[in-house]
Amino acid sequence: MGAIAGAAALALLVSWVYAKSSTSRVRSRLERAVAAHADSFDFAADAKFEWDRMFVFEPYTSREMVEKAIGTTWPGYRLTSIENNDGITLVLFMKSGSVAAWYQQPRFVDLCEISNPKGWDRSEAKFAIVHMDGRAVLRRLTTPAHETASADSEDPHRLEELNAALEQADLKGKRGGRKVVREATNPPASSSRP
Repeated sequence: MGAIAGAAALALLVSWVYAKSSTSRVRSRLERAVAAHADSFDFAADAKFEWDRMFVFEPYTSREMVEKAIGTTWPGYRLTSIENNDGITLVLFMKSGSVAAWYQQPRFVDLCEISNPKGWDRSEAKFAIVHMDGRAVLRRLTTPAHETASADSEDPHRLEELNAALEQADLKGKRGGRKVVREATNPPASSSRP
């Protein structure tokens, strides 16, 4: 039994070292982009770092919630402080259903708005950086047309909120598809002039 526990501890240590090196590159790239006032950040830009799904968890997320979202148990959770620290978000990178790497992002770069229990596919992991009140907030760059149409039909104010967020991020040129969807789903009332 002692050999099994020792092997498990060694495996956890090796995965932690890999996670540290891979995610420290991601974190430092993100923080450099924020410092340079970049308007977007692509988590998938580092081709050397292999992953297929990314999850972001807000402060106070429990182990049960993390494991439910990622679909597997994760012993590394006990190394995080996410459950009792509102100053960080937890970023997990998955590869073939297992945690490949993770890190805790201090909230001067706030990732809470991209928290998503379904995670982000590698191809979706590019986000807008909005600079406000001495910090940076990451937000989704675009909303696929089918999601916008669905959100608009369920809540007519949701599309206005999304467009307002893009306007605030000064990304007006990238919202054309959304406006077309809105006009297609909610055509303006015809005006009849006397």
